[in-house]
Amino acid sequence: MIAFYLTCFVLGGLALIAQLILSAVGADADHHVSLDHGHGGLDLLSVRTISAAAGFFGLVGFGMSRAGFGFVIALTAAVAAGFGAALGMATLLRAVRRLEVDKSFDIASALGLQGRVYLGIPANKSGVGKVHLTVHDRLLELAAVSPDVAIPSGTEILVVDTQSSDTLIVTPSQPLLREIDNVE
Repeated sequence: MIAFYLTCFVLGGLALIAQLILSAVGADADHHVSLDHGHGGLDLLSVRTISAAAGFFGLVGFGMSRAGFGFVIALTAAVAAGFGAALGMATLLRAVRRLEVDKSFDIASALGLQGRVYLGIPANKSGVGKVHLTVHDRLLELAAVSPDVAIPSGTEILVVDTQSSDTLIVTPSQPLLREIDNVE
């Protein structure tokens, strides 16, 4: 059984080292069967988690057997260590995936948001002003035009449309809110 533990340890360790090297050169591809179904669960059957499980299973099993513990105790400890390593690796990989959230800005994502005029906006789309909006937890300064009235600095606005890939169409938000209040 010692040879089996040693084989698991060596194969699991070599697989983890190979994945680390491949990741460093950008050639990694973690092939796995996803158990999360898009809900942020754990992938316990990825190559990395199985490699970690095999490596720790072998390491603990080998160490316990060499220390003179009985077969059942060594096997139980090895299985627990392997499962713990797989669970730990899956948790770590899930945390890393959460860091990879795309926070790039698409101007269409600003539609319906409220912000504040930073640089006054002329009436009738006759000129461009600037507004501050919070999008994806980031404060952005964007170009904006008004379709009808001039909007002075400091006024709260509502993004109603886009004029181009870098310019918003905005209206003062207070009149819109007053109209909503009058309907009720």
